[in-house]
Amino acid sequence: MSKRGNNEGSIYQMTDGRWRSAIWLALKLNAAGKTAPNRKVFTGRTRKEVQEKLTAALRDQQLGVPVIQEKQSTGQFLRWWFEQVARQAVRPKTLEFYDFVLKRHVLPALGHIPLQKLTPQHVLSFLNEKG
Repeated sequence: MSKRGNNEGSIYQMTDGRWRSAIWLALKLNAAGKTAPNRKVFTGRTRKEVQEKLTAALRDQQLGVPVIQEKQSTGQFLRWWFEQVARQAVRPKTLEFYDFVLKRHVLPALGHIPLQKLTPQHVLSFLNEKG
């Protein structure tokens, strides 16, 4: 088996028989406000299972989609989107409107839901409620 190159992730078997894969993500800010490495690890029972997770994460990374951390809430993701995507792409008045809508409506209703558990039903209920 050949060795993987830089930024291709890694796959290895742990001593308990489970498999693990890992990739390096963009730097993140730590509690002290300094940049720190950010590593995403996937664990599974089979090599194929972790290979699929790793491949999906690498594809998302190449497309510019942030790799979701398990504990990331919808609110955390929307704040990231607002700061990193919307702020660069829209005019100031539009950004002001997005900020108002997020803070007043979206975050109170959907912000607490873990991003991986957000379903179309959550969004539909929210839209129907706001009618």
